[in-house]
Amino acid sequence: MRSLFVTILLITCSSVAFGQELQNKNAVARNGSDFNKSAAIMRFADGTYAPYVVIADSDGPAKKVFCKYALDETTSGFIMNGDYSTTPTKASLIPENGEIWRVERLIISISDSKGMSPEEYGNLGSALTNGIEVKVMNQSGGATRNNLSTSSPVKKNAEWGYLCYDVDIKNFGNKDEFILARWTFTRAGSAVRISTGVDGLVDTKVSVLLSDDFTGLIDHRFQFQGIVEASGM
Repeated sequence: MRSLFVTILLITCSSVAFGQELQNKNAVARNGSDFNKSAAIMRFADGTYAPYVVIADSDGPAKKVFCKYALDETTSGFIMNGDYSTTPTKASLIPENGEIWRVERLIISISDSKGMSPEEYGNLGSALTNGIEVKVMNQSGGATRNNLSTSSPVKKNAEWGYLCYDVDIKNFGNKDEFILARWTFTRAGSAVRISTGVDGLVDTKVSVLLSDDFTGLIDHRFQFQGIVEASGM
């Protein structure tokens, strides 16, 4: 009985290892040398990394999942707590060349000292002067294709709830507070589709427009999540 158990265990482990290796090889064939087989991590052209996840559904072949922070187009940083009141900036999500990205949701996170209220932004003590907008834009020229924030900039904590519905304040006793808002575009009817270097399509991006002073915030970031549509996936 002991010998039979050991034999079954070895066969099972070998099958799992073979299946994982086959999956890794297939992933490499689809995505080139930037796939790290041992860590299952995908490296993007901007130098950032994201977990590599492959899903299959009834829509067709497997797709790559991404969870990427919008990057400041000026500094390439993703923590957006600078002073943009004099020189506005954009934190943008731009697809890899030759790919179409289907953006399914946006996670907004704001960290500040305890005591955040609905009528201010973070715990800055007041609403923003200009507010935050989220837009689909042309990469070249910056023309707006779709204002996702419905021409009503977000100036208060509560106003993320008007767009997202899912807003939560994380309270850790006497520690700093943390606001999380989840804006699911697919709940409004469809994912947001953007692309770079695809024949027949205009190069597009999703941008978060900031033109206020956020230096009082501890942390402030925007993470987009979705799937990649690409030939050979």
